Amino acid sequence: MSIKLIPTAAVKLLLLCVISGCATGISNTNAKSDVDDNVKASAKSAVESASSSGLATSFQAEVYLEQAQASYDFGKYEKATKLSKKAIINTAEKAIEAAQKSGGNTFQAEVYIEQAVASFDMGKYEKAVKLAKKANVSAQASPAKTAIYEIKKNDAATTFQAEVYLEQAEASLKAGKYEKAYKLAKKAVLDPAEDAISKSNEKSTFQAEVYQEQAEAAFSSGNFSKAIKLVKKSTKRAQS
Repeated sequence: MSIKLIPTAAVKLLLLCVISGCATGISNTNAKSDVDDNVKASAKSAVESASSSGLATSFQAEVYLEQAQASYDFGKYEKATKLSKKAIINTAEKAIEAAQKSGGNTFQAEVYIEQAVASFDMGKYEKAVKLAKKANVSAQASPAKTAIYEIKKNDAATTFQAEVYLEQAEASLKAGKYEKAYKLAKKAVLDPAEDAISKSNEKSTFQAEVYQEQAEAAFSSGNFSKAIKLVKKSTKRAQS
């Protein structure tokens, strides 16, 4: 039996393949594996941050969180990460929308939510959670905070009882009782008109009451400055 020797050129070509092409293929496979592992680890961290954040308090946020977990379980790691992001910021976004409808100045809350999104995109999930929480709190506080600011700016608490309501509103705001603070601020705005109407004669009360009702509607729609102007009209009319 004769043995066929591989030509020297073929040997060199084979060695070149092993050193370059074949080795590159193995390297690319390993690199892809590393990337997949990183994506999986990142998704896991994102889902865990969203789950433990306590921010999924709205129905939509809960849905996002459930979808994120399901996507991770099915190996859809990038989708799981995106849904985790939505779960973290959704409640704060809803709080901002609600606050704006109630007249709140949500500038600071919007800054926090932008920072939360940026932090999440950089993989800083825990920082994103903290910023989303700040955005949520800032948004919830903003209607009462804005109303109190308008009352003070316009010297609207012109009766003793209105001053009491204003002080109580500030204390409630400081204590984190934002809804109570908002209601007390509303009372502080409306009390001067109510007080003047209660002391006026019947001839003066009709138009005064109309202004008062308009003031209450304006406050409820978040137009605090308009509410204060209408209360002043109501008070003046009742005292005439």
